[in-house]
Amino acid sequence: MFFFSFYCVHPKHQRKGLGEALLKKIIHEISGKKIKRIGLAVTTSNVAAYKIYKKTGFKKTSDHLSVIKHK
Repeated sequence: MFFFSFYCVHPKHQRKGLGEALLKKIIHEISGKKIKRIGLAVTTSNVAAYKIYKKTGFKKTSDHLSVIKHK
């Protein structure tokens, strides 16, 4: 399994198709490997990212809550 830890586009360059193009390129590169699944996590408030992931074939598998305590 390939899992995206961090995947973002600088706000100055958002809404130009760069995120979707990069995601498609990564998926294309991975498709030649023996990787059967690609995973990622996205917050429900990140509507734009969720739309891109859905458009490129990702499916919601669960609601997950991660909590980090900063010192």
